[in-house]
Amino acid sequence: MKKFTKVIAVTSLGLCAVVLSGCSSTGMNPLGLIGAPSDSSIVTNTHHYNPTKKEDVKIILDSQPSKAYTTIGQVSVDETSYFMSRSLESKYNIMKEKSAKMGGDAVMNIHSSMATMDGTVIKFKS
Repeated sequence: MKKFTKVIAVTSLGLCAVVLSGCSSTGMNPLGLIGAPSDSSIVTNTHHYNPTKKEDVKIILDSQPSKAYTTIGQVSVDETSYFMSRSLESKYNIMKEKSAKMGGDAVMNIHSSMATMDGTVIKFKS
């Protein structure tokens, strides 16, 4: 009986470790608040760009840029924040803010799903 109890305790401890390690996130919700947004950005280019001004970042919806550009990353914005739907303007502003921090000049190829709005961050070539 003692051996069986020890096996159950070790198994339970291992199961808890697996469950807890699976609860990590790379989003922007460090406190793990339920319903909090976990907006994110990913730099995919190895070159570092200086931040730009949020006001200067363009949202390109239905055309390709006329200038040459390079892709520098991806941005993702949650459709909701604390269980409230975000306005389209709010989501675009968050995309611009994240893109500006990455050094982006524009966001293109924007698409939405039920949970997120994603876009490609680009830098125009001089």
